[in-house]
Amino acid sequence: MSLKLTLLSLREDCSNFDEVVEKTLASTLIQANIDKHNLATGLIDLCGAVARKKGWQEAIVEPLLRNLQSAVRHFQGQRQKKPTDYFAVVNLYSVFYTTVQKGDEFMHTLLESLLKDKDNEHLLSTTVNLVKPIIQWKPAFNDIVERIEADAAMREYDTADDAATQSKFLDQLLQETAGMNDAEANDYMEAKMAQLGLTDDLP
Repeated sequence: MSLKLTLLSLREDCSNFDEVVEKTLASTLIQANIDKHNLATGLIDLCGAVARKKGWQEAIVEPLLRNLQSAVRHFQGQRQKKPTDYFAVVNLYSVFYTTVQKGDEFMHTLLESLLKDKDNEHLLSTTVNLVKPIIQWKPAFNDIVERIEADAAMREYDTADDAATQSKFLDQLLQETAGMNDAEANDYMEAKMAQLGLTDDLP
């Protein structure tokens, strides 16, 4: 039976749900096929619907929670090399956490680590948007979510300020080199940037 037919059958029959979760969703995550994260997100949503129908049985929720947490830990160690994969798996965990409202300690630890990770501001803001519904029933998370929002806002301000400063610097260089030929202007700009400790090429 194809995966699509299997998923459709689950809407009517929950008897083999645990098996499908273990073999399909778990393998999708643990084998690092994060390019299939849309499929995994759909499975998580389906898991939530079936779990609600079956009364949030621990046998359904706990294996998924463990698998997702393992995937987050795995990609957290590789987030510099594979930021897209890390981004995807954190989103998956956030979706599942919001759906089942379990795993508070792990989610809190994850949010703390995101706050300290200075290379993932987009991940920060997206994750905050995903977990915002949590604070409606989990007041203890208010503080950390507000800290992340403030941090993301400050980074946006700094980025805008950096861009304005760079633009002003480039305008000044263009004025100073207005009467030079291309070779002279290039040498002047390189010397000026070296003097200021700027080793990157001009954009």
